[in-house]
Amino acid sequence: MQLDDISRDKLLTTFKRNYDKSPPTAERYQCDVSEWLDYLEKPGHLDFDSNTYSRDAKTFYVAETGTDSLTGNLKRYLQDLLKDGYAPSTVNLRLAAISTFYQVMQEVNQDSDIPVSLPVDELENPAKSLEPIAEWQTYKDRMVEKEKQSSSKEDEYHYLKPNQVKELIKNVPAPKPRNELIIRLLFHTGARRGELATTKLDDYDHEKNTVEMHDKKNNQTIERHYPHRVQKFIDRWRNVHRKALPTADSEYMFPTTHSEQIGPAVINKMVKKAAENADLQAYTTREVDGQRQAEITAHTLRHSYAMDRLDNGMDIRTIQELLGHSKLETTEVYLDMQNDDAIDKAKSAGTTRL
Repeated sequence: MQLDDISRDKLLTTFKRNYDKSPPTAERYQCDVSEWLDYLEKPGHLDFDSNTYSRDAKTFYVAETGTDSLTGNLKRYLQDLLKDGYAPSTVNLRLAAISTFYQVMQEVNQDSDIPVSLPVDELENPAKSLEPIAEWQTYKDRMVEKEKQSSSKEDEYHYLKPNQVKELIKNVPAPKPRNELIIRLLFHTGARRGELATTKLDDYDHEKNTVEMHDKKNNQTIERHYPHRVQKFIDRWRNVHRKALPTADSEYMFPTTHSEQIGPAVINKMVKKAAENADLQAYTTREVDGQRQAEITAHTLRHSYAMDRLDNGMDIRTIQELLGHSKLETTEVYLDMQNDDAIDKAKSAGTTRL
């Protein structure tokens, strides 16, 4: 079987089956590699929707002809992860997973008992020539400093009011039952899109209305609560719409028609599209790199969760714990945003004429 004929899912399955380590590590590596493959479909765009494009499997492995090398794409991908807030240690783990992926697939190529053929003369491990993790920390420090100089916290943090979240839900693209539930869970749990994407059926406790999620940034498992009223939407998805999928046997809560697990990038693109449909979306150009950036993303719902809890009287340390922030200063930015809102309301309300 030639590489061009191998589907993306079969490639990932082959990797996981031939990676001779503990099942949890193999599963985590498979998820990490899946996101890397998503990125390679459209280098430079972390919000790429892998269900929208179709390209032969060879482009997942081999550097395309042109100015960008596979190593260059990998370096840019890791830099983008840092820009997205991932810790250098997490980026290093992602790098290890990708490097292992290429090593394993090279071994698969040389094993005559496995019916997979790879162009080994073209297959290079792009992780070989990258800098050690200390260099990534230096890069992140420089990047953070540039961000501080070029934009304010108000520019970096956008959030939606509950009535706006309702509009977002009304305007999700198809498949609506799945996407409506995803937005509800993001808003009511404060989860990151990657955490929600990796939830499994067994992670949901229908009696307690909780879901266990793995926080990859801080390497911890967090039990997140959702309102009882959301349970009916979970049940409808799980017992009706999900069962109609060809991937219904997947252990993950959110499979797609083509994959056993939805990708974080797919979730992000869906939220952006819903915001456009609801006339809530706006775009800015980042001064740091000139990239066009959507204001409403999946992460906006995490900010919206925090602001909604703050507006309803929850103390900042509890919000810190629920969000899984390691530093209180990270959470305190929401207090600044709340104060700015109060000032804006005071200005618009005016005063009684004396």
